[in-house]
Amino acid sequence: MTVMTLAYLMAMIFGGWFWWLMMIVLPTIYSRMKRNHPRGFLRHSLYMLGWTKMDGYPQFFEDEFIE
Repeated sequence: MTVMTLAYLMAMIFGGWFWWLMMIVLPTIYSRMKRNHPRGFLRHSLYMLGWTKMDGYPQFFEDEFIE
């Protein structure tokens, strides 16, 4: 739902060919990617890019864990 809403807003802002890109091509690519990867892949990808935080987990660059 979020992908479609974002696609709609971007298409309304930029218009033209961007409309087709955001409303048809992007959701198709997203659904194929989601179908071929395990659950949580998108969230972990956004974490690796630094766009989201994952609370309750150690940082990505930690090598040693002391309990």
